[in-house]
Amino acid sequence: MPEPESLGSIISRGRVPGPKRKKQKLKLLSVNWSHIAGDRMAEHSAPTRLIRGTLTVSADSPAWAAELSLASDKMMRKIAGIVADESIKKVRVQSRARAGDEAGEIAPKGPDKGNEPEELRGKLGEDIGALDDEEMRKALERLVRASSTSKQSEQEEG
Repeated sequence: MPEPESLGSIISRGRVPGPKRKKQKLKLLSVNWSHIAGDRMAEHSAPTRLIRGTLTVSADSPAWAAELSLASDKMMRKIAGIVADESIKKVRVQSRARAGDEAGEIAPKGPDKGNEPEELRGKLGEDIGALDDEEMRKALERLVRASSTSKQSEQEEG
């Protein structure tokens, strides 16, 4: 059985707990983004979130998002070298808001682009989109759509 670690040695490592540490990692990745993504792709993208081991990267357009997605394995190797731990498991790339949309909103995806509920285009949509579990993400999107449809029906009737 290994010896318990002293409090002094834990403090001397400089580990910062919880959310502050995630912000520091995200800042570190942002500062090194040109090295990670390459100068050309870095001009059209930026790391925006780090949640549960998934780094979300926003790209200027769907074309840049596709190119970044193709380079995600290469970026993961560089990220591992910079962050120096295994905490980032996945890179998720999304297209930034379309021209005319409010900044920070993600562009709707899927066949119903024009019919997406407003809730999925704002902060809630971003939060749902950041979930690692694809099945959960799709279920929550369906729930929001159903709720929005129900509200619309009530407004039309009343």
